[in-house]
Amino acid sequence: MKEILKTENLTKKYKKNTALDSVDFTLMQGEIYGLIGRNGAGKSTFLGIITGAVRPGSGILEIQGMKGRRNVIRARRNIGFMLEPNFYAYLTAEENLKYICKVRGISDVDSEIKRVLELLGLYGNKKNIKSYSMGMKQRLGIAAALLGNPDIVILDEPINGLDPQGIMDFRNIVTDIHKAQGTTFIISSHILAELGIMATKFGFLEKGRLIKEMTDKELAAACENQLIVKTDNQEKAVVILEDKLNIKNYKVNGNNEIVLSDYIDNPQTVSDTLYENRLHILTIKSQSITLEEFFFNLIGGGNKYV
Repeated sequence: MKEILKTENLTKKYKKNTALDSVDFTLMQGEIYGLIGRNGAGKSTFLGIITGAVRPGSGILEIQGMKGRRNVIRARRNIGFMLEPNFYAYLTAEENLKYICKVRGISDVDSEIKRVLELLGLYGNKKNIKSYSMGMKQRLGIAAALLGNPDIVILDEPINGLDPQGIMDFRNIVTDIHKAQGTTFIISSHILAELGIMATKFGFLEKGRLIKEMTDKELAAACENQLIVKTDNQEKAVVILEDKLNIKNYKVNGNNEIVLSDYIDNPQTVSDTLYENRLHILTIKSQSITLEEFFFNLIGGGNKYV
């Protein structure tokens, strides 16, 4: 795979608020990149800079090997995106897409519009957009992003408002296009379980910084069964586990629990060692974790993914 999009020290400030803080990012051709972060973490700002909706403060943006403002503007012709469904309410879906095709210079307008509307189950609907439900507007936004078979498709919260059938349809559309055409995707979504199914790589944004990236295989390994230990003295317990059992592969989550990747099949040894060193064990359990739990462990806890 080759680099298809890259940023270096990408930074954006709104007055005193730093929305993006020196983000170094590389997207490889053919990836389905899941972008994860709470509201306010910088996801929308980052995607907006890539698509041209937001002006960067500083840093470098490179698309398909092209740098500089004029070159990047030309390179954006190969990007389809949905940041927030925004259509002319008094027009039909076909009329809205015809306008978008004209702006993007897409040929074979009628056949291309038919193709994407059929993909999203909207072909033949002659109603004006003002009568559309939120889910239908989301579908139309995804259809607009797919117009012209762009090399890169960027989707910000694409499954908001979709019912379970719509979510499954969306997942199938992304995976089918990816397999058939090798299209590269960047998808941001609050529904982390869906990203976990689709994405081949993940990036975690927190307070404007890209704090971690990992492949789907690396994430699967990180979410495998772990031993969760909580004692009445977490700091002392860590020292004992390192000293007595030579445990190095661990972390402390936001609940002050020690998360071990070792001794999963032998929790009694961990329990006995801590007890022998006069520590009271509050809980000890073996469990696998979800992508959402992994994210909150990574950022040190928190309330909700909002």
